[in-house]
Amino acid sequence: MIIYNLWIFQTGLMLRATMTTKLLLVASIVCFTVISGKDRQKREVIGTLAGGGMHISDMMAQSIKIALKDWAIRTELEKQMYLSGFDKVSKGSYLWHRSMFMNLKEYSKVQVLNQKGFINLRALAEFEKLSGVPIHVMQNDFKLVEEWQKHIAPYCECPIPKCNPKYPYRTADGGCNNFHVPTWGQANRAQLRWLPAAYSDGLNVPRIHSVTGASLPSPRLISNVVHNAHMSDFREPKQSMMMMQFGQFLDHDFVGTPTNRGFNNSQIQCCDLDPTTRDKRGSCFPIPVPPKDKRFHNPCMNFVRSSIAPELYCKPAPRNQINQQSSFIDGSMIYGNSMKEQTYLRLGKGGLLKMTDGGFLPRYDDGDCIMESPGEYCFGAGDDRNTIVPSLAFLHIVFLREHNRLAVALGKINPHWTDEIIFQETRKIIGGVLQHIVYAEWLPLVLNKEFMTLYGLNSVYGKYNTVYNEKLDPTTANVMAGAAFRFGHSMIPNFLGYGAPGGNKIAEFPIYKTYNRPGVLMSHGGKGNDWIGEWMLDDSHAKSDRCVNDGVRNYLFMDHHGKSFDLVAVNIQRGRDHGLPPYNAWRKWCGLPPVIHFGHGPGGLVDHDKESIIRLSKSYKHVDDIDLYTGGLSERRVKGGLTGPTFQCLIGKSFANWKFGDRFWYENDFKLTGFSPRQLETIRHHKISKIICENTKIDHIQPDSFLLPSEHNHKIPCHALPDIDLLAWAEPSELRTNVFFPVPANPVPIWSNLGPGHFQEAYKHIAAY
Repeated sequence: MIIYNLWIFQTGLMLRATMTTKLLLVASIVCFTVISGKDRQKREVIGTLAGGGMHISDMMAQSIKIALKDWAIRTELEKQMYLSGFDKVSKGSYLWHRSMFMNLKEYSKVQVLNQKGFINLRALAEFEKLSGVPIHVMQNDFKLVEEWQKHIAPYCECPIPKCNPKYPYRTADGGCNNFHVPTWGQANRAQLRWLPAAYSDGLNVPRIHSVTGASLPSPRLISNVVHNAHMSDFREPKQSMMMMQFGQFLDHDFVGTPTNRGFNNSQIQCCDLDPTTRDKRGSCFPIPVPPKDKRFHNPCMNFVRSSIAPELYCKPAPRNQINQQSSFIDGSMIYGNSMKEQTYLRLGKGGLLKMTDGGFLPRYDDGDCIMESPGEYCFGAGDDRNTIVPSLAFLHIVFLREHNRLAVALGKINPHWTDEIIFQETRKIIGGVLQHIVYAEWLPLVLNKEFMTLYGLNSVYGKYNTVYNEKLDPTTANVMAGAAFRFGHSMIPNFLGYGAPGGNKIAEFPIYKTYNRPGVLMSHGGKGNDWIGEWMLDDSHAKSDRCVNDGVRNYLFMDHHGKSFDLVAVNIQRGRDHGLPPYNAWRKWCGLPPVIHFGHGPGGLVDHDKESIIRLSKSYKHVDDIDLYTGGLSERRVKGGLTGPTFQCLIGKSFANWKFGDRFWYENDFKLTGFSPRQLETIRHHKISKIICENTKIDHIQPDSFLLPSEHNHKIPCHALPDIDLLAWAEPSELRTNVFFPVPANPVPIWSNLGPGHFQEAYKHIAAY
């Protein structure tokens, strides 16, 4: 058998090329391998290329030099845009709202990561131009990859954490969960790709053309045709608003994708620029608005690309995106993803988190909320998106109070425990409780019971369930963050409300008037928080279907000038920005029948109803153009679930990875990091309903808070629900210690540069692993 490759690299290889003319292949360069039984013999035949002589290392050095120059040019352009006033956005504007939401935290760190990623990506593009070696060929040549890493390391490398195998708790950033590959699931790393990125140039440029050669449809046009909420049934008949809102709370635990910022942390504006300047900015990928759009009259909707993630060990790879959150279900939206954040949020005594006298999140003076009345302030939490809507802040407040409630009790049960031990033990309990709520109460309503069983996602009662697989990468997948888990946007209602005991509604207000406004919770002496909770327990969320309500489809982040965004259009454009392959590619990946035509019979859109098929065919010229978000969201729901089969597959795979790839999974029987049998059993009986009861003034609640009250889920007194038994954590006197476990920090800040040889040994280790 003869296997032909386009290229083979070997140290000392001389390539003859010119920098001003395209490389012209004169003689074939092939590597062939003859395989016969157990014998393998490799022969390399090196041909000649036209042009002057240039070593491969010289090409790499030249490519990096051009990339550095390009970065300097772009930085100067951003500076000029800021100084000219073009990128200065007033607080409270729709652009300000959007940029606050998308650029999550630690701006300087994101900037450095983006710079490293840009230089690697831009240099790769230049090297491909100089050498004629496509990225996919380069990736499969170990020696070429190794040579590239030697050259690029000083400009893109990020450190690998050193792990302490005797440390019993999670690290703040999720690093060292896996001792073999300590960066798996760690915050501020590249998101995981399950399929190769789909960029027009193979590296960086988003898909903009149909497979027919025509332009892809505008995301706003698709939003208007396919996702207009006028066709929605609007309300889910059995599930409560708490179901929808917990989904967003959970989302912020495992993903946060920052977008690029301009000079001095300014908000990049991409509209009202001439095409040449817009192309030079690099971060701009604006959404065209169709003529005669009923809501948006400007032909351009602002859109800034996500920041670039440097690849682990500086591997040559297409553009990828940063995840600022740890990938695990670990409560990072409560506690943050760095020691710096945790130090800010902790009180420093009794294992407590900071909390106001009224039991609200602590004041955050650098926050970007909208304060409309005296006494209001911005909230600080483990995730800066905590007040995007008041119903989300409600859950942040409840879990903050729950942490402190448990910490106070643990301190009384074990008075010899230090602040550090109380904090870490409480954080560990909250993490275990969250995992159980997600997998036992919330996820079965999304996927359905049969799929939960198929993927091994059900919780097991009465015994341990040790499932950890150290060879499974739990890093959040780009497709989950960029498309599949955004299914919940169709569940967002147009209105939020205040509720009262008995299911009575006190008030109702448009959702777009609540964005980033903590005053909705703090009003009426703090009663607003409980009223939001009562409303979520008694009202239903919007139906999970292809339709998205106007509160977010037309009026997302609407400002006092009436300017806003379309969340659906942004989602579609974000998928293209991230290089997500289209719908059909994911159908095949999930083992579902691919779509060949726009019909509803065999080979067609078999998981769509006729109305959805008509609207898809009006939007797209070819089935292979359908964006994943639109194709997946418009599928018929599986029986007993909230999504169609494609999103069910992608969501199920993600939650399987977070369970089986987590060394700290709460059911694992690991003595150092796990729970005792008694502790585990009481965690399995601690429901979201009890947590709400214990941390609000709500005194009657349905046992299953993600479902509406009904004959089989009627409201009962809060005291009837079992509370967590913290005596399971009482330490016998003979075991009592006052040990302080220091949290192991990265030995080098993530933004520092390391020597070019630092990663070589580690890279070989992970490759072998």
